[in-house]
Amino acid sequence: MRAEQQPETTEFVADGVWINQVVIKGIGIALPQHAHQHDHMTCVTKGSVRVERDDMAPQEFTAPAVVMIPALVKHLFVTLSEEVIVLCIHRIDRTGSVEVAEEHHIVE
Repeated sequence: MRAEQQPETTEFVADGVWINQVVIKGIGIALPQHAHQHDHMTCVTKGSVRVERDDMAPQEFTAPAVVMIPALVKHLFVTLSEEVIVLCIHRIDRTGSVEVAEEHHIVE
């Protein structure tokens, strides 16, 4: 089911690094992600999330926390607190954009 209040995103770029700040309001909201061509990290700066990855059992993270995501691993974030802020951080100096290897969709 699609969340009534959709996440708010703000993008930042500096010196070959792209950061996508995502603010999610509500518990149990799934933030579908992708598999990327290269390793990247996500910083949980507020709240708690469960991270589900194709390569390991789900893990919970509470801010402040850094989540490392290996290349080509599909991943999904689910909020565990009322307000969550995550920063998805990628190098873009290789091609000028975030390289998505595979999309990961939630089916309603």
